[in-house]
Amino acid sequence: MESSWSRWIVEALASVRTLIFRSQPVPQRNSNENYNREEKGALPVYTLKQLETHSSKYSCWLVISGKVYDVTSFLARHPGGAIIILKYAGRDATSPFFHRGHSLTAIEMLDEFLIGTCEDAKDGQMVVSRKHAAWRLSGGSIEQADSSVGLWEIRRGFLPTRDPRRFLDKKSSKLLELEDLVSELPVAIAEGSTRELLKSRKEAIQRTTDAIGEMSEDELNRAHSLLSYLGVAYVRTQEYPGQPPLQKLPRFLSRGWVMVSRKLGRHPMLDYADCVLYNWERLDQKATMTMGNIRLLNRFTGVVDEEHFFKTHVIIESEATPVIEALLEGFGCVERKDVPALLRNLKELETALFRLTRTCLPMMFASTKSEGALCDYYMFFHQLRPLIKSMKVVYEGEFDEKPMTFQGPSGAMSSILPCIDAFLGIKMSSPVLRKMLRSFEAYIPKRHQEFLSQIRQRPSVRQYVRSLKSTEPYLVYSFNSIIDRVLDFRWSHFQFVKKYVIEQAPNGTSATGTGGTPAFRYLHQHIKDTEDARIVLGDTPQQVRPRHAKNQSIEVPPLKLLDVEESKKDTIWKVGLNGFLSSHPPPVWSCSTLGKGGGGGGGKEGERGEYVNG
Repeated sequence: MESSWSRWIVEALASVRTLIFRSQPVPQRNSNENYNREEKGALPVYTLKQLETHSSKYSCWLVISGKVYDVTSFLARHPGGAIIILKYAGRDATSPFFHRGHSLTAIEMLDEFLIGTCEDAKDGQMVVSRKHAAWRLSGGSIEQADSSVGLWEIRRGFLPTRDPRRFLDKKSSKLLELEDLVSELPVAIAEGSTRELLKSRKEAIQRTTDAIGEMSEDELNRAHSLLSYLGVAYVRTQEYPGQPPLQKLPRFLSRGWVMVSRKLGRHPMLDYADCVLYNWERLDQKATMTMGNIRLLNRFTGVVDEEHFFKTHVIIESEATPVIEALLEGFGCVERKDVPALLRNLKELETALFRLTRTCLPMMFASTKSEGALCDYYMFFHQLRPLIKSMKVVYEGEFDEKPMTFQGPSGAMSSILPCIDAFLGIKMSSPVLRKMLRSFEAYIPKRHQEFLSQIRQRPSVRQYVRSLKSTEPYLVYSFNSIIDRVLDFRWSHFQFVKKYVIEQAPNGTSATGTGGTPAFRYLHQHIKDTEDARIVLGDTPQQVRPRHAKNQSIEVPPLKLLDVEESKKDTIWKVGLNGFLSSHPPPVWSCSTLGKGGGGGGGKEGERGEYVNG
C-alpha cells in the first residue's frame, strides 16, 4: 500500500511538471527587470544593522557586492547545504561567496533573489567579469560535415559531425512511423499504456525493421535511438502498481533493435549516444550550442527535469571540443619535443577544463525562484532513473533466448575523461573498476573506441614532462595545474552524484549509477588515482622546527623521553607521560632540536630550529 501511495505521489508530481513543460518553454533566467529597477533607483536601500534581523532559516538575507539578496527559498536547494549559507546570514558574504569559486551559473542566479542594496557594505567592489573567456561558453562548433564524412569522426568533440534530426518526410522517410510512436511515449508512460500502444502498432515497427538494410548511417543511428526508447519503455513501464518486471522483449521489438545494433557495432540497449550525443536539435541552425538553443528529440517523461538533465550533458560534450583539440595538439608538441608550444598548450587546456567545471557542470543545479530546481533530485531518482538504469531481459528470437544484461546510459560512457586520463597518464589502480570502465567503452560509437585506442598508444605526456622537471619546472607547474582542474571536475561530479543518487537512495553510499557502477567507491577511487598522477618537484620536502616562541606566557613542560629499549616495552604510546605524544623521539626529532630541557624553552632566545631530513 505504501509503495502504491509513493508511486501515485511521484506520478502526480510528474504530471504537474509535464503540464508546465508543455505549456511554456524551459524557464530561462531573465534579470532585466531587476536591473531596470536598480537603474531607476527603485530598489530599497538597507543597512547592515537591518540585515541582522534576517539571519535565520525563516528569513535569510545576504549582502554580496553591495547588493542585498533574500535567499530564504533557496536554502533547501543549495548544493552545498543550507548550513554554509546560514553561517553568513544577515551579514556581508561577498568574500566567502567569491573565494569559494562559485560558477557563472551561480553568479547569474543571484539576480533572481535581489531585493535591494546595502549602503554600508564593505566589499561592494568585488565582482567577477562574466565576459572573461574562461567563464564564457565557446558555443561549440556549428559547422556540419557532408554525408561523405563519417558521423562519429572527431571534428566537434564527440558530438556527431552532422546535427541529429527527425526523419519526418512522409514520402521518403523509413522512420516516420517510429518517430510518431516515440513522440507519444510521455503520455503513454504516464498512463501506463506503453505496451498496449506498441502492440497496436506492431506492423509499423516491423515495416521499419524490414527497411534497416537500406538505411544511411544517419538513419541507422536515429533508428537505434528510436528503437532503444521504445524497447526500454516497453520493458520498464508498469501497467499497474506492483506488476512483476518483464522477463522477455517480444520479437516485433527485439528483431529490429538487435539488427540495427549489429550494423552499428553497438548493444541493443539505450546508451549514452542515444539519449545525449544523438538526441538534440538546434532551434536556430545558425546559432551556437547553448541551453536556450537546443532541445531533446526523444523523451520518456516530457517533464522539464529530463529535458534539463540531458541538455546539460549535451552542452558539456559541446564545450569539450576545445579540450579534445588541445589534447591532440599537446601530443603533437611532445612528439616534436617543442617545450614552449607545450607550455602554451597546457595553459589552453587548463582554460578549457576550467570552463567545463565552473560553467558547464553547475548548470545541472540551476534553478529559478518560481519553478525551483530545473532538474529536481527527487524527480530524477524516482521518475527518470528507473527508466534508464541497467536492464536484464530475454530478447525473443535473439542470443539463443538467454537473459542478457546491458548497462544503462552513464556519464562513464562519455569519451571526454578517458581521453584526458590518457593524456595525463592517470591510471585506474583498482583492477575491478578498471575492467568495469573498459566494459563501458563497448557502448560508445566504434569510431570513438578507435580514437581512444589511438591516443593511448601515443607518447606519454606525463613521462615527458617528468623527464624535464629539473630543467623546466614551469612545465611541471602547468601539468599539475591541469591535474587540479581534473580533480575539480571530479569533485564537482561527485557532488552531483551525491545529491541525485546517494542522498536519494535507501542504501546511501552503496547505491549504483545508471550504468551499474558502485558510484561512491568508483568516484573516490578515481579521485585518488588523479591525485597520484601529480609530478613532485625535487626530493621529499625537508622539515623545519619553528622559531622558539619569545616571552611565552604558558610554561611548556619538558618532554620525558625514555631510552629506545624501554620504549619498546609497550610504553611508546603510554597516555599521560607526554600527553598523546610518543615516549621516545621519532626519527625527525633530535636532542639538538629539542634544546637542553627537552621542551620549548631550552634553546637560545631567537634561535631557529635545525633542518632535519625525514
